[in-house]
Amino acid sequence: MYTFVVREMSSGVLLPLARLIERMHLSDVSLWRFNWIQLHGCGFPFGMTFDELEAASRVPGGLEVRDSEFRAFLNSDFQVVNGEIEAWSNEVPPICLARIDCHDASEWELTTDLPEVASRLEQSGFPRG
Repeated sequence: MYTFVVREMSSGVLLPLARLIERMHLSDVSLWRFNWIQLHGCGFPFGMTFDELEAASRVPGGLEVRDSEFRAFLNSDFQVVNGEIEAWSNEVPPICLARIDCHDASEWELTTDLPEVASRLEQSGFPRG
């Protein structure tokens, strides 16, 4: 497993998820899975309140959304405080490309089992953990 740790702050706030995803350069993602998410902010991501989204992320298997829905979610006014987000490929069967863990809104931990994804993360400037 390859691990990268990101503690980049901007105005006292952890690097936004949208910026993190952009820098990861993940391709061929078909769905995203949210596990044990805690959010802060406002809005209705995926047509849910934050409480509903958090509850849906706590069921076995988490909350799964298509890539297009996830990209719209990135435009929401929110901050991920805690939880895990997984990027799954569009291959059959799907492969987990990367896991993104948020720790107390102060650190992202990126993990992947795929050397090619790890290489892309290193080339994008992510520090190994």
